[in-house]
Amino acid sequence: MARAFQAGEKVQLSDKKAKKVTIQLASGQVSETGHGLIRHDDIIGQMPGTIVTSVSKVRRAGEESRKNAKAIGGWEYLCLRPRMMDYQLSMPRGAQIMYPKDIALTLMYGDIRSGMRVMESGGGSGAMSLALIDAVGETGHVTTIEKRPEFAEISAANVELYFGMPPSQWNIEVGGFDEVAASLDEHSYDRLVFDLLDPWNHTSQAWRILQPGAVMTCYVTTTTQMSRLCEQLRAEDRWTEPEIYELMERTWKAEGLAVRPNHDMIGHTGFLVIARTMAAGVEPLKKNRHGSKDVYSDVDRTGQRAGEALADAAGGAEEVGAAGASAPASGASHSQAALDAQDALDLLESLDARTISDHKIRRVLRDLHAQVTLLRSLTSDGEQSAEPNNKLSHPAAGSEPADELSNHAAESEPTNEPSHEEEE
Repeated sequence: MARAFQAGEKVQLSDKKAKKVTIQLASGQVSETGHGLIRHDDIIGQMPGTIVTSVSKVRRAGEESRKNAKAIGGWEYLCLRPRMMDYQLSMPRGAQIMYPKDIALTLMYGDIRSGMRVMESGGGSGAMSLALIDAVGETGHVTTIEKRPEFAEISAANVELYFGMPPSQWNIEVGGFDEVAASLDEHSYDRLVFDLLDPWNHTSQAWRILQPGAVMTCYVTTTTQMSRLCEQLRAEDRWTEPEIYELMERTWKAEGLAVRPNHDMIGHTGFLVIARTMAAGVEPLKKNRHGSKDVYSDVDRTGQRAGEALADAAGGAEEVGAAGASAPASGASHSQAALDAQDALDLLESLDARTISDHKIRRVLRDLHAQVTLLRSLTSDGEQSAEPNNKLSHPAAGSEPADELSNHAAESEPTNEPSHEEEE
């Protein structure tokens, strides 16, 4: 049932240009806007959806004309109770908050529902805490860990202002995550939300307090954080394969025939990395992966190592051949050098982005040979211009285009493999 505005609660004022300002109502008070003053008493007792008009601000002697222009009243504002996302974006904050689009994705993909026990690490200004408290309801519970006392105080105040009182299903602890989590029972939480600079350093305690099959959602802002976290989760062998999400937000304009995206949008704000806990002693399933560069090796250094190791192995072989059986130590040294060379070559091979099949190489060469043969035959007949780029595009009369000849050549050897473009 709808209720009238009361002193102490928040109200969102929106003008015809969609500019918004959120104020807290107090009897006898006024709030300054870009177009005069809003008297709180004009709003208190009214129903949501009411329109109020600003009044002119009393000019002070010596004020600049520009400031006086903003003091002129007569501007209309729509009064509504702020949605949670409106409150999150307008509330006082010390730390940067998660945007509503990322919070919504966390609730859905992190599977945070009524009655669950949820751990949040990195409370910040309380934006994520609001959503978690609302999602678990009165039958669930949320524990927020915030390392900095001043941010914990800001978060607690914002939560109390939104709900009108401190929620009974929420408590906030001041301290580091590992420190607080170490005092908690094993497998005592259903869900975990990380908003930390280095979540990969806290995954051990995270796994300990989460139940088997629980969901952990990590919010990170940079690609290096995201990559390092994923590699750590894979290395521990007790988390499912990480899922990575990034959400872009774009609004639209639809006025008559002017239907198009708005000029501004909310682009990258962060990544969500989501993984689930495995049961104790059970390793996750792993898919086969192509070799890839890691943070410790690159192809230049590895290639140099392989070359040096091969040179050492070759030099050792020559020494063994010259000394014969009377030099067992040299033979052992040669064997070690050969092993080092093989290790270096194996590492170099592991850095290949992908393996190209011999059949594909033969098919590509066959197509190229057909096109080069056509080009040379046309050039020898003198029926093409001197520009190489035009020789394939204008064949002589009666000859087939290069593409058709290539297709005929391909048909001579049927294959079920995809084309070059499909494989790429």
